[in-house]
Amino acid sequence: MAKNITVTIADEDLSFKGDDEAMVRKAAGEVDQQIKTLKAGSKESSRLLSILAAMNIAEDKINALSQSESDKNYLIDEFSKMEKYLDDNFKL
Repeated sequence: MAKNITVTIADEDLSFKGDDEAMVRKAAGEVDQQIKTLKAGSKESSRLLSILAAMNIAEDKINALSQSESDKNYLIDEFSKMEKYLDDNFKL
């Protein structure tokens, strides 16, 4: 059951509905950290900083998905090599 969860992002209290409070808080913490990092020494508007933070988070996600796909393909290749080795060397 979804419940109200209040978090602070960029010094603003925001309420969200969610089932997994820990996940909502973790996501909010990531967004808040991204904005704070971008804000340090910047005179950009909060709106622009929010967009930049969203772009950074999206880029991180795309990179992680790409790395995951690369890792999966590497493992498939290695398992295929192992299977061939076993087939070639241990015929029953």
